Amino acid sequence: MLNQSGKELKRTSEACDLFCTEVPAWGYPKVLPLSKVKEEGFLENNKLIIKVEVKVIDVVHKGDLTGTEMLDFNGFQVLYSVSSVSWIFSEHPDIAVDFKPKNRSVKTAYMNVLLGLIETLKKPTLSLSENA
Repeated sequence: MLNQSGKELKRTSEACDLFCTEVPAWGYPKVLPLSKVKEEGFLENNKLIIKVEVKVIDVVHKGDLTGTEMLDFNGFQVLYSVSSVSWIFSEHPDIAVDFKPKNRSVKTAYMNVLLGLIETLKKPTLSLSENA
């Protein structure tokens, strides 16, 4: 981050990640919370300047997805269309630290159950009852 005069105030470490239009939620939501921006004086005249450098190393996929393509995300096979998986790892980075099965199918099944549970819990309570 730069102040208005161009002086660098903060730099985050470099990262190498896969981004695609099919999963727009991927990113770094907690790199620098607004409270820290205010506390550390990064705002100058109520403005914040962020300089981002993006280096495209490889274009992995150039065509349209059919909805069945899989992506290896933190060692788990997930559908490209499942954007909630990035939220899980950003909110709870240690969620799978102790879960290290060697069988990829077991890892995929684990992630699918977890994602299904999250989707179920996001629904309104009335829609979860047996009579609804």
